[in-house]
Amino acid sequence: MNAGFSNRAALPQLPPRWMTADAAAAQSDHNQGLQAAREGSDGAAGLARFRRRLTDEGAGDLDRLHAECRRLLDRQDQERQANEHELNVTLVERSLANQRRHDEATAALKRENGPDSGPYRDLAARAEAAQTALRTIRGAVQYRPLRTHFGRLYPAMMSALALAEVPVNRAAFELTFREEPIVSLVLAAAVGGLLMAFAHVVGMLLRRWPERPRLAQVAARGGALAAMLGVVFAGIYALALMRQVFMRLAASENEGFAQRLQDALAGTPHEAVTAIASLPLGISDYAFIAVNLLVFTFGVVASYLRHDPHPDYEKAVRDAGRTERAFARVEKRHAAAMREETSRYETARRAIEGEMAEVRARLVALGNQERTLREHADTLRQAVARTIRRRCDVFAEGFQAGAPGGGPPAVPAVEAIAAELPGFGAVAHAA
Repeated sequence: MNAGFSNRAALPQLPPRWMTADAAAAQSDHNQGLQAAREGSDGAAGLARFRRRLTDEGAGDLDRLHAECRRLLDRQDQERQANEHELNVTLVERSLANQRRHDEATAALKRENGPDSGPYRDLAARAEAAQTALRTIRGAVQYRPLRTHFGRLYPAMMSALALAEVPVNRAAFELTFREEPIVSLVLAAAVGGLLMAFAHVVGMLLRRWPERPRLAQVAARGGALAAMLGVVFAGIYALALMRQVFMRLAASENEGFAQRLQDALAGTPHEAVTAIASLPLGISDYAFIAVNLLVFTFGVVASYLRHDPHPDYEKAVRDAGRTERAFARVEKRHAAAMREETSRYETARRAIEGEMAEVRARLVALGNQERTLREHADTLRQAVARTIRRRCDVFAEGFQAGAPGGGPPAVPAVEAIAAELPGFGAVAHAA
């Protein structure tokens, strides 16, 4: 359908004689009426013959006009059918195909990394199990918060305390490894690490002492604490004695001590141990013991503050957080893939809906054009009827002029004349 279909000037038109008044035609009509009167014809019969001739001419022109209009409507109907097929079949199939693709892609994503995949279900189950365990422990501790301090700083603090033992205890090994100082440093560091390991265990046992312990628990835990503290105190005392021996020898203040120590070491092990253990401790030795005990106490306090009274509370919190983060990463990856697929689907859906809106607009325009064509045909039919009525009036005036004694013949109304003309019988199509 051409773009000017809705413009009435571009539509099929009647010959100009039906649209504009012609002075020569009017004079001819007047003369024909005058001639009929002079010939003594009956005015009504003469007017009827004149009107019938004009009606036949108008009907012929209207038939040709209607034929051209029907050709336009045929082309318009083909375009309308094509648009309806595109709207009701092609675009609907594309929409359904887009929906099917979206459903298939969504199901595939769920199987690949979503709720239907093995890793997703496994992580979801692990996260739920961890949360259940955490809820159980929180219920057991009456939902109190986790009582821990230092967090990730704790290993660094214990390492620093262990290193602080190196310069303190190094002298205790200089007696044996004076020629290899690196060995003295390593042994001093090992002693510091071992001391902090005992501090870690002692602090944790004290922190997790049962609120209402049974006798067997008291005996077991108390025995373990006594044994560890005994080992620690004995070790610190032994280190103090070893340090004292080294310091005395290094000072070279007492030649007799050096000789006695050499003689004791040359004898049996019992004599050597007795000789070393019999040495009296001085103020510096007790200060050495106090420093070691102070560092050990710091380690015990740090371990006590680091751990929660419930042995499994911190682990449950850590496991719940780790599984929740792992599950959140899987959910995030799946959600991102779903968003990308949904965006693609929505983009295609909006494009199809836009094309549907355009087709509907074209169908509405086609319906408007058909109405315009029908109104145009009816307007021209009325124009022909008015022209016939006007020319019949001119004929009647001429007939009256030729027969002064009688009145002019009656001219039918425009509606009566229009009823005799062929109408445009095209059926309107709803858009």
